Amino acid sequence: MTRILAFSDMHLSRTCAEAICAAAAEADLVIGAGDFCRVRQGLAEAMDMLRAVEAKAVYVPGNAESARELGAATGATVLHGGATRAAGLTIFGLGYGVPTTPFGDWSCDLTEAQAESMLTGLDGADIMVSHSPPKGVADQTSAARVSPWAPPRSAPRSSGRSRSSAYPRRLGRIGLYRRHRGA
Repeated sequence: MTRILAFSDMHLSRTCAEAICAAAAEADLVIGAGDFCRVRQGLAEAMDMLRAVEAKAVYVPGNAESARELGAATGATVLHGGATRAAGLTIFGLGYGVPTTPFGDWSCDLTEAQAESMLTGLDGADIMVSHSPPKGVADQTSAARVSPWAPPRSAPRSSGRSRSSAYPRRLGRIGLYRRHRGA
């Protein structure tokens, strides 16, 4: 059984980083799905807070840091339009905001066409990690502004959770998942 700890949007929170490092003791693989810092500031500090988990971590950049900045700040594997093998799994990662966010020039974003062109290595992946949520699922800003790719308000929104026993089981608040082989 592979135990995966997944998180995103730490935004330079020491409390969050401490919880991640504590929960990572039980994990075989740590996946960080972007926004480690705030508005392109504090990335080195954020990565210092996560230094204890970087040996078993795979990260994708969020819109708050570029792939180049993240790669320079950590010893963890950084994915942005590519794949790697970790903990016996093939992991594909695509970072940044997709499509372009309303946050301004500091935000690292891709158009849908740019993102699509980067998905060529996705075939055969066991896990896809993306900073951006699926369309229609948790795709509003903290100010409750609907993202440009959200469905109309009248459209039903998916909870993003599956009740099927074939899917991973979430343990705790940070996102520790257990992947049952052969399940």
